Amino acid sequence: MKTQKLGKLEASKMGFGWIPVWYEKSCRPEAIRSCVAPVSRAAGKEVTTIEGLSPDLSHPLQRAWIVEDVPQCGYCQSGQLMSAAVLLREKPRPSDDDIDEAMTGNICRCGTYPRIRKAIHRAAGMMSAGGAK
Repeated sequence: MKTQKLGKLEASKMGFGWIPVWYEKSCRPEAIRSCVAPVSRAAGKEVTTIEGLSPDLSHPLQRAWIVEDVPQCGYCQSGQLMSAAVLLREKPRPSDDDIDEAMTGNICRCGTYPRIRKAIHRAAGMMSAGGAK
């Protein structure tokens, strides 16, 4: 395992994907890989992590993740959920190909990819039906 020091943060690089966060860049949030981004890149910006989706698990993605029983070991969940959130912000009704492309780089060592895809489709449906928070 390689540890890289980034400002006051340390990130472990084990090759299982990445944990994206959003930070405000002009008028539009941008997803960045928090494990390799210098802290200075977010200076003065609003940063949203997985905890910022919803404090009470009411975000459609969080609800869909629970209904579809996506989490197994939990190792990749932050990266999976934040990548899915970015995808749904950009493409509210994604195709399977859109999902595959957007989720590339997030490795689930438990192999729950079919449940992840199903949960993203479920969340998209919830959001289009007015269930977005």
